[in-house]
Amino acid sequence: MMLLLLILFTFFASIFATAIGFGSAVILIPLFSLILPVKKAIAILSIYFIFVTLMRAVIFLQYINFRIVILISIGAIPAVFLGLNIMLEIDANSVKVLLACVIIVYLVNDYFKFDDKLGTISHKWTIFIGSVYGFFNGIIGIGNPIIAAFLMHIGLRKRDFIANMATCSIMLDIIKSVVLTKHSLVTGSDIPLFASVISVGVIGTWLGKFFVDKLDHHHFKQIVRGMLFVISINLLWQAVA
Repeated sequence: MMLLLLILFTFFASIFATAIGFGSAVILIPLFSLILPVKKAIAILSIYFIFVTLMRAVIFLQYINFRIVILISIGAIPAVFLGLNIMLEIDANSVKVLLACVIIVYLVNDYFKFDDKLGTISHKWTIFIGSVYGFFNGIIGIGNPIIAAFLMHIGLRKRDFIANMATCSIMLDIIKSVVLTKHSLVTGSDIPLFASVISVGVIGTWLGKFFVDKLDHHHFKQIVRGMLFVISINLLWQAVA
């Protein structure tokens, strides 16, 4: 029953993430971590993210700004290896605490809009932001709130935002999938699960493109914020209990 709920949440999260440009990792990794070991959840979803972010990038191909993507990737690719190495060494409860803290920081910034106070960001700072993004993407599987805040700050329009969010993620998802599979966090017994989530994720991504210009985000984001807060508290409780 719980696995069916995960597949259902994956479907709706993929629609939502396509419509607004990001959010599936923030929603799905904590949810999957309530049922699966947190490191396995990150590994399985990394494979899922390859397919849905690649599809999103293809859908919005004409809006990709490769200069931005390259600058972010220069910092992100080395940093994701560092984050993955640390994640593989620390215990699962530490990963849950980090995951919960990043979600809470994201929610606080989403409410108070601290990133709006930043000035013009140079190429060097873009690379640095990319490295922070890559590090958190490696250590807890979630870095998109960091890069989302940056892309919003530089004023990308909705379709440009979605295209560049997806393109920045693809290479990191491939790296995570290869490294975590090599460390046996994904095995043959997981094939039915990630095949199911990939299937519904691709369908949800395709449906999500129709909501890009139609979705009223305000009430839905309020629900998502509330759900993320509850999940983060639950993760902290699991870690300390």
